[in-house]
Parts: sequence; C-alpha cells; structure tokens
Amino acid sequence: MKHYPFDFKQEANIIVATFTTVTNTQYRVYFYPCQEYFTNINTDSNLYRSCYFFGFTKLSPNERKIEPIDLKVRNTILSIIHQFFSIRGQDHYLLFFCGNDDNKNLKRAKCFDLWYRRSDFYNLFVKLDEEIVYYDEQVNTKNYEDLSLILPINNPQNERIQEEFLTFKSQLFQNK
Repeated sequence: MKHYPFDFKQEANIIVATFTTVTNTQYRVYFYPCQEYFTNINTDSNLYRSCYFFGFTKLSPNERKIEPIDLKVRNTILSIIHQFFSIRGQDHYLLFFCGNDDNKNLKRAKCFDLWYRRSDFYNLFVKLDEEIVYYDEQVNTKNYEDLSLILPINNPQNERIQEEFLTFKSQLFQNK
C-alpha cells in the first residue's frame, strides 16, 4: 500500500481527515474555510470565496514523539489533498501556513516542499511559496513565517489567483 487508510469527516465548518501510522501515531489533516480563519482579507477575491487553510498535526499522546522517516505519511497527506480537490472541485485553493510559534516553520516548509517535489504532485498542482517577514515590537525582533498556495494545475483562473495571492498574503498579515 502506498499510503495509510484515511477517513474524511465534517467538524462544524472544518473538513478533517485522520489516519494512523504503523507506529500507532495518529495524524489529523484539516481544511478551514479561509473566510472563517482569516478576517483581514478582501472579500471580493476568488481566493476568499474558494480558499481553504490547510494543515496537519500529530495527535496526543505522540505529538512530540520523534519517529523514523515514513514515506507513507507523505503519501497519505498528499493523497488527502488530492482527494480534497476531488470532493470540493478544481476551482478551490489551499493555503499552507507555517507559523513560527515553535521556531520550526522553516523546517516544516522545507519538508512539505520536498514532499511536493519528490512526488507526482507537481504534475497535478501548482505550489507558490512566500516568506512573510514582520517586525515584532514586543520582543524587538524580525519574525519569519512561510505561506504556500496550492492550486490545481488545470484551473483556468490560475494566473489571476496567483496574482491575488500576493495581495492576499499582505492582507493576511497586515496586523502582525
């Protein structure tokens, strides 16, 4: 089997997929409608209407457990994304945000980029990456966060969506 079995379910307005690895670690993959997650955005954009914020996490009690590399985790998460687009339609888009709360944002962004480049995913989806730099006055330092846009390659609105992404990115973080 190339990936772990997973199940989709609806939790309020959030779409969730879960799976369990061979080491009995559970993962949760989630898709929040951007309208509910981000409040600082232009409601006239296609991204606003058709976008989901996407992420994944290990669940308790193994959320901090260091595990051996398991390519089935990568394959499962990429399969879940593919299935999400099959269910929701090719006119939707995903934002993958790597926050800097734990200083591992760059590691997560690079890992996901490696997953993307080493799979056939790049034949099906476009992935655009942006680094967000903002100054935190409370601790007198610059912070860096990473944001990726993932969209089906065959969507006729891709060029316009990619242009909106740059504006969207700045709207999301204008209050940082």
